[in-house]
Amino acid sequence: MSDRELQHGSTSKDRDLLPLVKSVVDACIARSAEDQRKRAECLDRAWTGTADTSATIKYYVSKKRSSEGDPLRSLLRALEACTDDFCLVMICRLIQDLITVGSTKARHKRHRRLIKADATSALLRTLRYRLKDVVAQRDSEKTDEISPLAHHSDDTVAGLVLAVGAKDCRLSLKIRVGGVLQMLCSLMASECEDPLSLTMAKLLCRSLRSPRNAQLAGRHRGFAASLLLRISSLKGKDTAQCLLLARYLEVLYFITKNRKTRVLLIGESVIGCVVPLVERHFWWRRVSDQSYSSSATDVHSEICLISLALLRLLSNNRRAKEQLISCDVLALCERIMNELENEDLLVSSSASHLQDSLCALCLRCLPTLRFPIVNNTFPFKFRLHQPASPSKKRHSSKSPQKRADAAADRLAVSSSEMFDAESSASSLEFVGDTFDDDGGFEEDEVFMKFGEDGEAFTCDVDDESDGLEKVCDIQFFSQFIL
Repeated sequence: MSDRELQHGSTSKDRDLLPLVKSVVDACIARSAEDQRKRAECLDRAWTGTADTSATIKYYVSKKRSSEGDPLRSLLRALEACTDDFCLVMICRLIQDLITVGSTKARHKRHRRLIKADATSALLRTLRYRLKDVVAQRDSEKTDEISPLAHHSDDTVAGLVLAVGAKDCRLSLKIRVGGVLQMLCSLMASECEDPLSLTMAKLLCRSLRSPRNAQLAGRHRGFAASLLLRISSLKGKDTAQCLLLARYLEVLYFITKNRKTRVLLIGESVIGCVVPLVERHFWWRRVSDQSYSSSATDVHSEICLISLALLRLLSNNRRAKEQLISCDVLALCERIMNELENEDLLVSSSASHLQDSLCALCLRCLPTLRFPIVNNTFPFKFRLHQPASPSKKRHSSKSPQKRADAAADRLAVSSSEMFDAESSASSLEFVGDTFDDDGGFEEDEVFMKFGEDGEAFTCDVDDESDGLEKVCDIQFFSQFIL
């Protein structure tokens, strides 16, 4: 339904809802705390689940200005001037309906109207004023005075910043210039038990996508050390803690991209904090997968992927690479990859991403050896996932004579591809054969590698001989590692 359809479908109950919203806006602009609560409660009683807010939405997004001025800007001004928590929640509910009610075209049109009216900055200023009071109360150890309704209203404003700012290309800049980034970093660096809620952590992650914001957050006094301490303290016993831990790890990943912050975090033993998370949450991922809990499996997989991405980023530093090798990260990757062998990589995308991330981390942590490498075994062993063979189609429509002719043709083709060898009992497939213009091999030797259970060896083949010399005590396997 478009805005015009919503307007024609309004009822008498909707016409009573608009004056209530106007009264709430007027009370907020007048800064009357008692009137704000009373009128917000009246609006809440009238705003039931069956109420249609089409007339109210049409009034506040209309481009026609009334005698009172622009209704949308009056609504945003009331948002900033609101001092009552419950009244603030009701105003945020109305703004949320502006971008969620109606057809897709109507929602996008209203969303652009909010961005043009700079609703993002108004929401950020509201959140900054509220966080300033929260920081002052937590610094004075008066956290008991913060009511659950205040927490809920703060989360509502933060969630609305994320929703409205999704189409604002300057959201990261506004968060930094508006002072919200500094407030969030101060809350994280404080000594309170639960500094940020999940919604606040999501807002911090969104702001740290900007390299400049991530640099400022990493340089904030006590932010990096406090973040590592909180990551270590989160045991991840339930899904709520795991979701918060995933966001904290994402924050840690963004600030680690800065080189100076990376060196600081390595000195704070970030390797010893992150490596145990990979093994612990991979085991919990298997447990939740066996209990058919898809949401728990997804969050544990997300924690593993973010932790592995963080370790890959840290491995670019030589000191961090030495710490990873001393933590025996190759053995950890070997165990996890062998466990992933039993999962269907084509069905489980998270398992496939985990395997790719583990391989990338192993490549960064492999020891550097000089060629030629003699009598050195590979540092870790794992099985390659065998791809499923394509299903064979039955050609029932063919007559017996046609099927016999097709089989004869396939036999002729396969016979033409065979080559003579001195040892007719076995045949080898050459890998990497390249020829010169005169028909000879470019290299003197062709190296072939076979393996089962990760055990690999090389076989040297002399290209000057007419065939292949018989190799004894070699067992050929269906899987090989190139």
